[in-house]
Amino acid sequence: MFTKNQLDFLQDKKLALACSGGIDSMVLADVLISYGFKFDLIHCNFQLRGEASTLDEELVHSFAKKNKLKFFVQRYDTPKSARENNTSIEVEARNLRYKFFDERIKQEDLDLVLLAHHRHDQAETIFMRLIKGAGIMGLSGIKELRDQCYFRPFLKISKDAILAYSKENNIQYREDKSNNETIYQRNKIRNQILPLIEEINPSYQDALIQLGDISSQTMDLLHDNFSQLKLNWENSGAIDLNFYALKNYLPLILAYILEKEIQHKAQLENIVQALVGSESKIFQVLSFAIEVKNFHISRVNEIHFSSKSYLDIDEILQADEFKATISQEIPNRYKEGSLYLDVSKMLFPLKIRPIQSGDRMTPLGMNGQSKKLSDIAQELNWTKNDKMSNKIILDKDLEIIAVLGYRISEKIRIDSGTKQILILNSHETKLNNLVDK
Repeated sequence: MFTKNQLDFLQDKKLALACSGGIDSMVLADVLISYGFKFDLIHCNFQLRGEASTLDEELVHSFAKKNKLKFFVQRYDTPKSARENNTSIEVEARNLRYKFFDERIKQEDLDLVLLAHHRHDQAETIFMRLIKGAGIMGLSGIKELRDQCYFRPFLKISKDAILAYSKENNIQYREDKSNNETIYQRNKIRNQILPLIEEINPSYQDALIQLGDISSQTMDLLHDNFSQLKLNWENSGAIDLNFYALKNYLPLILAYILEKEIQHKAQLENIVQALVGSESKIFQVLSFAIEVKNFHISRVNEIHFSSKSYLDIDEILQADEFKATISQEIPNRYKEGSLYLDVSKMLFPLKIRPIQSGDRMTPLGMNGQSKKLSDIAQELNWTKNDKMSNKIILDKDLEIIAVLGYRISEKIRIDSGTKQILILNSHETKLNNLVDK
């Protein structure tokens, strides 16, 4: 199948082989032994097939003893674990398997865990992902080396070659009869769908693997050209895609940047559509929420800010939330980003808190008409983060008298009778937003 020179990658490494007792992993074990490699054997007994599962374990254990290899086994009540984690048997078995492998890597200080996936498995995986609507990332298929600790020496080897080696070298192995059952999705594809496709195109595996190779190459191309853009997104949580607005490959860039967060293909399409809009839209991806608008994407940060009260003007002047000063004179010119309030019209105690849904105020210049803060936010072109982080001040009547850095209420406006003026500058003030005067 391959020469020892082709396994130079494994020289001087501490190895373990994940061995089920099936033909693929038993052939790989024999190949490694024949080339003089030393390795541990790892076996997962999912206890799904009664006595057959026990016999699988005994075969692998016997091979380990015969060849003086360390043997590690973990037994699971897989159906119970799947119920507890609300997953399918297939998904739960995979999760348990890799958890056990990770534990062995740490505890035995392993360099690599070897897996016996072969060329047929690769084609099968690409096909499964294809019919589920996977994007370019998913279609790249199984990686020969993953996470620098999982290696698949057989990935380019055909199933026929493995069968031939097994027959020629009289390899003992266990046949998992559940592979013929169609209750599992992969088995249904393997046993019912792919044979029909093979009738139409006997070289379908080559076609699927070629698709996987093209996808993998595309991913490398994206990484070479857009890794800095992706890094900027990961570091700052914001990205400007205006430069790519007219590029027909914009969805591909976006899929690359958000590859670990997009939940399904339709969500990616919706995000792309929202990019061209002037109205802000929020999407919940896997780990966080993002805001999309005008070819800008930003991560929605959770802002935790508790309410705080101020009993008098002295407490306002000492507050950390803003810079506050008192003036005795009405200014000839109003400074951008500053709020000017008539102290005599302020009814203490005051309260500062985040904006909430349904908040209204009577802004200066509206002739006594109230307005929703959500409408004001839209006028000021606020992002979702702005809405979550900006704060308002309420007086003792719980009437909103100011939105820090942006608006004051008609109720506390300065007039010719004003004797003392409180000037407020929020630490988060955006100086390009003018206060109504």
